[in-house]
Amino acid sequence: MRVRRGKFLFLTIVCPLALAVACERPVSEERAGAPSDPPAAAEESSYRILVANPMSHVMFVSLQRADAMAEIGSVPAEGEQIFDIPAPPGATVTLIARDEGKTHSPTVTMMLPEDDTYATWTIE
Repeated sequence: MRVRRGKFLFLTIVCPLALAVACERPVSEERAGAPSDPPAAAEESSYRILVANPMSHVMFVSLQRADAMAEIGSVPAEGEQIFDIPAPPGATVTLIARDEGKTHSPTVTMMLPEDDTYATWTIE
């Protein structure tokens, strides 16, 4: 079966191009460059906690909230790390640090000072 050159060009170039143009969504000027899905708003204000790890191994830090625990990050050996946690000043939070083998799990429960948005904890 032989397809004429004009029909071939129409089917392979013109039709896909017309379809692409027809399906393109217009973008308003204020939406241009904006992310397609804005990030979810935080349910609470953020509080910063500096965690110091004097030990010779990495420690993994979790935040205990109600019945759920969420890992918030790690602190390098003999280092420090700042974590932003979703809690307002005056809230009581529990932080749990664990080593890789889960043999050492120091815990601290602290009330976040109301006159600041920054607290510190040294893992012991």
